[in-house]
Amino acid sequence: MAEITWQPYEPLPEYSHLMPSDTTLWNRFLVAYPDIYTAVAYDVLVGVGTSPPPDIPPDLIDMWAFLTARKIDVLARTDTARTIIELKPNAGLSAIGQLIGYRILFSDSYPMEPTPSLLLITDFLKPDISTICTALDISITVV
Repeated sequence: MAEITWQPYEPLPEYSHLMPSDTTLWNRFLVAYPDIYTAVAYDVLVGVGTSPPPDIPPDLIDMWAFLTARKIDVLARTDTARTIIELKPNAGLSAIGQLIGYRILFSDSYPMEPTPSLLLITDFLKPDISTICTALDISITVV
């Protein structure tokens, strides 16, 4: 598995890996919570991608693996903890499923890292989402 590339926890001019609506959520969070983490990593690969088709050129195999692998939006770090962050406008059940799956795959992919907590950042919660997140120990921040 690839190394985690940590960056300072601060706003960037752009986030090439985030959708515009996700970028809006992330920038709001960074402004609201400027000192909560010490570093972040974006597009963290977890799990394995799909097998490439047999006719794919050898020089494209790594690209295929990257493009088909699961990717965590943001992995945040403090001195002793890690948090998987899912950025999801109008968050619903799919965001919860992604977070749970990412935690399992992260622990398999990076066994030397602490077991991460889970954080859903959204602008609106669909009915019952907070109840489900509480039951599954998933934190929520509405920005």
